[in-house]
Amino acid sequence: MLVNYDLGYLYHQKGFYRQALLHYREMQKYVDAHPDTLDCYITAYSMGNIFMLLNRYDSAYHYYQGAIVLARQLKNESYERYILRQLNLHARLTGNQVQAQWYAEELRATTDPYLKAESFQELGNTDSASFYFLKATKDPQISTRAMAFQNLSQLYRKAHPDLAFVYADSFQIYKDSFYALRQTDKIERLTAAYRQEIDLQKEEADRRENAIYLWGGIGITLLLCGTGVFFFVQRKKRRYLLLEKQLVANRLAAIKEYVAEQNRRNPEEWSAMYQEIAAIEMQTLIGQFQQTAWQKRINAIQKGNGKPFSKKEQAVFQKEILALFDELVKRLQAEHPQITKDDLLFCLLSLMNYPTSLIAACIGCKETTLRTRKHRLKEKLSKETFGLFFHSSINQQDTEEV
Repeated sequence: MLVNYDLGYLYHQKGFYRQALLHYREMQKYVDAHPDTLDCYITAYSMGNIFMLLNRYDSAYHYYQGAIVLARQLKNESYERYILRQLNLHARLTGNQVQAQWYAEELRATTDPYLKAESFQELGNTDSASFYFLKATKDPQISTRAMAFQNLSQLYRKAHPDLAFVYADSFQIYKDSFYALRQTDKIERLTAAYRQEIDLQKEEADRRENAIYLWGGIGITLLLCGTGVFFFVQRKKRRYLLLEKQLVANRLAAIKEYVAEQNRRNPEEWSAMYQEIAAIEMQTLIGQFQQTAWQKRINAIQKGNGKPFSKKEQAVFQKEILALFDELVKRLQAEHPQITKDDLLFCLLSLMNYPTSLIAACIGCKETTLRTRKHRLKEKLSKETFGLFFHSSINQQDTEEV
């Protein structure tokens, strides 16, 4: 059940709702055969959430009704409040204002500051909503803190954009911590170190931010301050990217370890799931790269609106992408110990289906040079590894010429 939940959750986060539903249905089969109140609740609210995203409101309502009964059996007020919020959202989406008002009153009666804040937000009372969201940031539940920071960032987005940025940053910190705490004991120890590092980074960011605000008042240093903010944000994004990659890698490693054990016992049944996890891991790395500022630069070059990378930018770009795809880099270096960094960068960009002309602009060489490199790599690498990096047909003409 745990494997199906984690895979369903990953698909859910990536927006593949129908694939997530398939794994949640496997969870339902498990709880039907092994009824347990907590497992039944987790399955019910997961099914309800995914049906809401698929706009199948009748099915979502059915599972939420089952989930609230289970939450009351568990005597867990937090679970019950969550389902009440979802039922309130369901009523508003389906246009049932009477039912939505009833659920809102149920939520408003609670002593939970976060739920009170949500109620005031729906009524348009932003001052009261902000007050209770601030109280909710001290809630012992990390998920509640995260959502409180997210709502505060939305409330202050127009009136105080600088403050909204701080709240949004805090939301990301608590969201990552919440995901990490759901892992195994080994990942929990990693999360503790990660949270400590995040706190140190936050303190450092606060000091830098105060310095920027101080110097920002001096007109003659506006240009220098703008440059400092740009590089600060870039470095912070790079740190966050590496930390996120580490958390995701450990999460997938725990799943892969379990699946690998099952694969040894029953290869036919578990081999497909093992390949599926490897594909998810690959897509996660590519997705992380596409969220960086480098992707915007590459898009601009491809559209003809940007200039090719300078020598300094090429060096920084090469360093960051090799660090992000370190596992693939190790695989290439194991097969071809003399492989150069430019060849490694060429392989990784080809893996992401960039055309040869665009790769040449990023690396700073001619297309004919890339064709020669591709031919040389084909001789040095195994057929399986070469096919992994040069699997697409975007450069069929290049292949024919080689």
